[in-house]
Parts: sequence; structure tokens; C-alpha cells
Amino acid sequence: MDRYHRQMLLPQIGREGQEKLRAARVAIVGCGALGTAAADLLARAGIGTLRLIDRDLVELTNLQRQTLFDEADAAEQSPKAVAAVGRLKRVNSSISIEPIVADVHSGNVLSLLDGVDLILDGTDNADTRYLLNDAAVKTDRPWIYGAAVGMEGRAMLIVPGQTPCLRCIFPDPPAAGELPTCDTAGVLGPATAIVGALQANLAIAFVVAGTSRPCQGAHLD
Repeated sequence: MDRYHRQMLLPQIGREGQEKLRAARVAIVGCGALGTAAADLLARAGIGTLRLIDRDLVELTNLQRQTLFDEADAAEQSPKAVAAVGRLKRVNSSISIEPIVADVHSGNVLSLLDGVDLILDGTDNADTRYLLNDAAVKTDRPWIYGAAVGMEGRAMLIVPGQTPCLRCIFPDPPAAGELPTCDTAGVLGPATAIVGALQANLAIAFVVAGTSRPCQGAHLD
């Protein structure tokens, strides 16, 4: 526990909070800009188990904002989940980190998230976010929504039964092409880093202290 000494000095965490972090199991769906920023911070904070889920390969254009990858990963077209885990194990070898190279869909989302305490959204499309929301509500599992495009972003902790869920706030998913994307509108690296850091902060706060506040039903078939 010595490596977390500066963190445990914080009255909001202490040794008891650090033990909670070590016992926590967190899944990060999407190892892009948000996912890599959040994963890096959570690994350094001592989250005991991280499960990184992503289907994509590292590309050169990712390096402007996806902080766990380098040019060698892009040249080798390494799976993002595998490359991210390789980096994080060099950052903190005392935690368990599991890569899963998979496309998340309605047929596998529940099994991919089985056994975790908290889900972080590192995805880049509304369909997957609503799928994560419905899986989280169905299994009574908290999750942290995040998004960034252009020079702005947002993050929100969702706790089924205590807070509104994504469908409570936005009942209908946006139509295809309705929202700007990083591919169409661009994205600033620091903006994604800020949102990823906010997600990591929400995750740490939730694991250590929990939260409270009203959610309605899932729509997962």
C-alpha cells in the first residue's frame, strides 16, 4: 500500500477507502481517448481489477489523444485492449487487468460485464451507450457516461434506482448522423483528457463513498 501513500493522506480516502479501491472491479468499454485516460488514472489509483473491452486496432490518428498507445502500437496495428493492458501492467503490476477484444452488442453485453461493480463508458456512439445503460439498469449496476467531441465534453454517474438513467434524461436515441462525431467535427486531446479524468474521479468517489438520488426501467431485449 506504500505506493498509494499520498492518496491515502486524503481524508476522503484514507486506508479504508484505499482498501475499497483495491476490492473494486471496473469494466471500461472502449479504449479510445476517454477510456485510455480513465484507465490510466484508475490503474494508478489502485482499482483492484480492470476489464478493458474494445474491438478496434490502434491507428496513427489515435495517438493525438489516446494516451496509452505509441507509434509502435500503430505500426503493429495492435488491438487497443491488448496494447492498453500491456502499458498499464508496466504502470501498476499489483492489480489485475484483463483485455477483451470484442464488439459489444445485445447478445454479449451482459456476459462481458458479468462480475464487475462499475462500468465506465469509453465508447464513441449512441447505440452502444444506450445498450450499456439498459444493461446497467437491468442488472442494477452503476455506470459512468462520458462523451467528448470538438472542444467540449460531459460526464455523469448513473446509479440505477438512485439517479436518472440515460433514457430518463434522453428517452430517444439520436438518429444516425444527427450528432457531430470526432470524425466529422474533430476533437481536442485535452478535452478528452478532462472528461476521462472526470470519469475516473467519479469512479473513485463512488467506490469510496457511494452516492444517492430517482431511475426507471431498462429496455434491453
